[in-house]
Amino acid sequence: MKKGISGKEVTITGAIEGTKKNQDGDICAIKIVTDDGEYLIEDNDMGKEMINLAGEKVKVSGMIRKEKEQIITVSDYEPAEDMGNYEEDGF
Repeated sequence: MKKGISGKEVTITGAIEGTKKNQDGDICAIKIVTDDGEYLIEDNDMGKEMINLAGEKVKVSGMIRKEKEQIITVSDYEPAEDMGNYEEDGF
């Protein structure tokens, strides 16, 4: 097993926030903020697909690994309809 990989798929629910913008001012990196902490969303195809969800609450499934920060490789996601909309603060 690779160092830092949890070895099992988890499901977490939280708000998607932008963490980085490109030179055009578009969000190009995101994280999910949950009651238990923050997880950077890996910049793979699924992560790129989720960039448009910044400001929304979602339920994501994937593998978590710990480096300097916790990173989740998302394998599936869906809107968390019962959580309403999320106002992104300060980004």
